[in-house]
This record gives sequence, C-alpha cells and structure tokens, in this order.
Amino acid sequence: MKKNVFQVIEKSFSPDIKLTVKEAKRLIYIEGSSESLKWLAKIIKAYAGQNFEDDFWITPKGPGSAYFTKKSTHGIYLYNTDIAEKAQKSK
Repeated sequence: MKKNVFQVIEKSFSPDIKLTVKEAKRLIYIEGSSESLKWLAKIIKAYAGQNFEDDFWITPKGPGSAYFTKKSTHGIYLYNTDIAEKAQKSK
C-alpha cells in the first residue's frame, strides 16, 4: 500500500532534515543537505501519489517548522490540480 504524505512525514522525521527556503533574485531558493533534499523529493512524490487532499503545506513558522532553518523566509505549498478538478466534477 502506498504511503500518503502524512505517513511519510511521520516515518521519516529526523532532526537532521533542515531546509532553507527563501526568495532570491526573483527565484525560490531551496537549500539543504542531500538527505534533506531527498526527503523533500519523497514528500512531493508521496503527495502526488495520493488521491485525496488537494493541498499540503509546511512553513517555517507553523506546521512543519522543524524542517526549516532559521534563515527560511518562505514555506512550501503543494496543490494538486487533478484532485481539485475531480472535486469540481463531482459537485
């Protein structure tokens, strides 16, 4: 059975996972160790593979703050348009 994004986060917690997310020269800058970037890729893959929850976010000053460095000024917001379209069609 595929794990959803919440199960992946729960299973993969490590105090060593730290991301810096900020805006720099009109780009979104994501910095982290190899382990941290692989963790983010796992989160995105799990989120894209689930068939519920059209959005997911973690922020440096809210849910998921343990995964950010103090230098982070931005969070990460994922929105699955496939799920949103399915919900609109079923109305």
